[in-house]
Amino acid sequence: MFTLYPIEGDDRLTEKKILLKKYAGFCMIFVFLAALFYLAPTTHDDWYYERGNTFSNLFSVSLSKWYHGLNGRVLGNSLVSMTGGNRPLRALVQALIVFGIWKLATQVIKASKCTSLLFLAAVVLIPVNIYAQTYGWASGFFNYVPEVCLTLGILSLIIHSQKLPPNHALLQCIPAALLSFCTQLFSENVTIINMFLGACLIVAGIVLHRKAFAILPACGIGFLLGGAVMFLSPAYGKSAYYDSSDSASLLDKILENYQTVSLFTLRLYWISTLILTVSLVVLIVRSQKGSKKTGTILSTFLVLCQCYFILYHMMLQDTVLFYNEMMVHSIDFIVNIIYVLCVLFAVIRLVDDMQVKLLAAGLLILAIAYAAPLLVVSPIGPRCFYNTYIYILMSAFAVGEYTFGSLLSETGTAKLVCSIICICAACTCLFINLKNYVLFSERIETISRGMQAGNHTIELRSYPYPQYIWGANSQTIGVFYFYEQQNDILFTYTDY
Repeated sequence: MFTLYPIEGDDRLTEKKILLKKYAGFCMIFVFLAALFYLAPTTHDDWYYERGNTFSNLFSVSLSKWYHGLNGRVLGNSLVSMTGGNRPLRALVQALIVFGIWKLATQVIKASKCTSLLFLAAVVLIPVNIYAQTYGWASGFFNYVPEVCLTLGILSLIIHSQKLPPNHALLQCIPAALLSFCTQLFSENVTIINMFLGACLIVAGIVLHRKAFAILPACGIGFLLGGAVMFLSPAYGKSAYYDSSDSASLLDKILENYQTVSLFTLRLYWISTLILTVSLVVLIVRSQKGSKKTGTILSTFLVLCQCYFILYHMMLQDTVLFYNEMMVHSIDFIVNIIYVLCVLFAVIRLVDDMQVKLLAAGLLILAIAYAAPLLVVSPIGPRCFYNTYIYILMSAFAVGEYTFGSLLSETGTAKLVCSIICICAACTCLFINLKNYVLFSERIETISRGMQAGNHTIELRSYPYPQYIWGANSQTIGVFYFYEQQNDILFTYTDY
């Protein structure tokens, strides 16, 4: 019988088709990520792990040796060791972690399908400096990327627990404490800030004294216990890890590291800050709150700071900085402070959705807090700022979704445009890794032929995209290929 109204069976069939399309899309994204990481050439100290540090000797040799002599990154070192000699396994684990970051982040910021696609493009096509030391280097990846996934898991649990009955919310405490504990065993700057945050969460849980908020002290206890495990490592008290002869003052270290920290905390992510700036300026124009003069001043500061971020490298990096480094650092610091304060003031004042308000402001503060300890340590690299990039990106997309949600409505045109952007980003990264992997395979064949011929100097071609690989032409390749000693083979490199 024909009817204009769907019957119950039709509804179930439609629901099944939607779920099928959804999970098929997830599978496609996961397969793409796995292929992307599989095609990343072995580089830098990953050659050490390719040479035999596998799951079989992890707990008997490697982990104990690293904990007592290298650092307290128990889980980071474990993941590197377990997956180092198995490329497919490593690619699957890396894909799972990045997929988890994308899924949890979009869930936390309540992203629409279109926003989720754009966020995926931004997670895949990250700044090249960070890409090389995370996606292009397994050791960097496993020490700096998984903790972001775990942190987002904790945040998701906290948000979810507030929607549950008090007794059910208590059940979230165990997984939250476990995730908090694990988060502390990757990188020191995150562990330091999380220990302070853990103490604050315990105090907050005691003050609120409600079952619904029991998850907060649970997270705090996990942070403190995990931090204790990391910093009880004897390695941190050895001169091999910390050079006590370094007489540089605290101010000297801050000046030395400031340029890198400032670049990788705000200025480098000008697309994220542009989304944030435009979204907030639009909210200011729309809003009827406060005086028009205040809104004008706020908009002006946001726009001027954004222009500074975009033009910095074009104007200041190679000119003013060369003549007066201290002056440029001072101006840069003031601009960063003004921008952050303006963003926080605008978000708190103009965003009515409490979850979006707390997320946008909280993630921005968290990103800066995680970067702050890096001012006084050395060496530091772009890999240390992967979490900062993700959190600022989330803050920008949360405000962007709140402001432009109607423009990113689930229309065919919006989906098509966002899909094209996402596919272009994915294909760009896949093409770069594929070209590098082809040359990686060629290098392996060249080395094999050279060793069979008994050559002690082997000439290799450089990668077509070396900027996406950390230590692309490093001599550490000799760790895996040598006769009796590592220096028995000398590798020279020619242009691609």
